[in-house]
Amino acid sequence: MATDSPPAVFVASATGTQGSAVARQLRDLGWQVHATTRNTDSEAAKDLIARGVRVTQGDWNNEAALEEAIAGCHLLFLCLFPNFTDPSIELAQAKAIFRIAKAARVTHAIYSGGLPTQTLPRYDPTSFIEPFRVSKQNIEKELKGAGFKYWTILEPAFFMANFLSPKVEWQYPGATETGSFNFAYRPDTVLPLIDHEDIAAFSVAAFREPDRFHQQTIRLAGELLTVGKIIELLAHTAERNLRGGYLSDEEVGKATDFKVTNQVLTFDLYTLVNLDEVRRWGLRLGTFEEFVEREAGNVKETYRNVKTSR
Repeated sequence: MATDSPPAVFVASATGTQGSAVARQLRDLGWQVHATTRNTDSEAAKDLIARGVRVTQGDWNNEAALEEAIAGCHLLFLCLFPNFTDPSIELAQAKAIFRIAKAARVTHAIYSGGLPTQTLPRYDPTSFIEPFRVSKQNIEKELKGAGFKYWTILEPAFFMANFLSPKVEWQYPGATETGSFNFAYRPDTVLPLIDHEDIAAFSVAAFREPDRFHQQTIRLAGELLTVGKIIELLAHTAERNLRGGYLSDEEVGKATDFKVTNQVLTFDLYTLVNLDEVRRWGLRLGTFEEFVEREAGNVKETYRNVKTSR
């Protein structure tokens, strides 16, 4: 990218898993990174500031803060977390950010959303989570029509980080205390896994080669792995007695917790990803074993209260 000064990127969710990885990788290149955060005194915000990220206090509903943060940026990385009390909020926030970014003359916007699940055999249009999935697909449509010179859509599969704090406590309540995961899955259920660092690497590559990644929707997974193997690798690294608490078909059928019913939907999620297509982009994708080795300290800390495996 031919500019006299380093490109400036607004990274939404810069204190989150994906956004922080994008911000870190961009700063490693010497690029300017702008972000907003509700709490500039949080450890995540302090880490960003220490890395040279320009952090503005405010949330995604604060348009004045967004205008201040996006001013001067050439590029946008958007990743939003849904408000589970109102599925319309995420789309409204995305529209506002796109509008502000366009006014600031951002040329390339990347949106990281999620895989579309309507074609899966266990798809349930009445599920609690469905309006939030639809919202992400509507954000994709908004991006395509927003008028940016370049746009790229990433659709990550199942995050490896779902098995680490703070995500695991939300995904599988009680697992960090008991070591037992409340699974609708079977041990041989295959999950399409993606490392958040690889999502960031794709984002950085797209910013560096906008023509190549323009108008591309890329479904991201680095490895297909069974649930049983995932727990085995976690337990080995954590050195704790981790195990699958596999629910019976009857228990799954009676479950009302949307976290359990959502697992049923993801039984066939792996069919939506073609690893050969992902690899053709030429970026190396990490395995779950490499992920837990790299994150060994976080794995041990996440499961420190579980009894040892010995």
